[in-house]
Amino acid sequence: MQNPGISIVVPVYNLEKYIKHCLDSIARQTFSNFEVLLIDDGSTDNSGAICDEYAQRDNRFHAYHKANGGLASANQYGLERATGKYIINVDPDDWVEDEMLASLYSKAEEDDADMVICDFYMDYPKKQLYKSQQPDSLEPDHIIDSLFSGKLHGSHCNKLIRVSCIREGHVSFVEGANYCEDLLFNVQVLTHIKKVSYIHASFYHYVQYADNTSYTNPSNTKWLKNYEIYQKEAERLAGELNKPWIRDSVHMNKLMGMIRHRYIKKSEFKKELNRNDVRWVTKDMPYKNKTLLYVAKYISFPLSQRLYSLFMTTFRK
Repeated sequence: MQNPGISIVVPVYNLEKYIKHCLDSIARQTFSNFEVLLIDDGSTDNSGAICDEYAQRDNRFHAYHKANGGLASANQYGLERATGKYIINVDPDDWVEDEMLASLYSKAEEDDADMVICDFYMDYPKKQLYKSQQPDSLEPDHIIDSLFSGKLHGSHCNKLIRVSCIREGHVSFVEGANYCEDLLFNVQVLTHIKKVSYIHASFYHYVQYADNTSYTNPSNTKWLKNYEIYQKEAERLAGELNKPWIRDSVHMNKLMGMIRHRYIKKSEFKKELNRNDVRWVTKDMPYKNKTLLYVAKYISFPLSQRLYSLFMTTFRK
């Protein structure tokens, strides 16, 4: 297909149990002028063969196979081969509503927007949550602030982006960044964007607690390494954007991530805690997070991890 309206990048790694549901939801789109770039990033299960199957079945689907390089590498591989006017990502263990592409494309064209943001669902085993992503302001600089503060989700999956803004701004995924790589990418793109639009509707289903061996469940050592790459790049952007508060925000998020990660050790948390001064009270931080950080710092790090597990267990019911 020449010059499709939308390119969809799907980075794939060992998700044979879930990928068909995802790809079927894309194939059902009411908007038909799209291409799907299936990037098999060295899968060792049947995921690559499934990608080939869909490519043979539907000429809008294109399967690519590469050596494993991580999430940022797979996304960049897809970006470089995209031919659409707009681009969006879909994770292979998630799924999308039939009207997603039509609604996002229509809004982008109607508003002449470089980025369109929509809401999304968090799908848990026993419940579904609607996550509003309405920005306080549609100014690109304010969107950047909201991404780093956590008010808006950093995902590329609920954001349709004009490809020319990416190409003309020479924006790429940060090599080796397999944690928050989409947030870093979106922030860089936003420095080259003139107009952002928003749709108060949810089309994307972000599936939680999937039992898989994909990018989303790294070991503690790999998680810490990935986060340090993200942290270094975020601090560089903080300097370029003249937003020094980003450094504190990123460090705080790292501490919260260490609490959430069941395999992080107390000594690793203490080392990170002592590395930098931290502003413990921020107006945007949820009360639950403040409580967990307070317990981890002043009472017991293992207790904070147990409390987090308790919060999540209660939440899932």
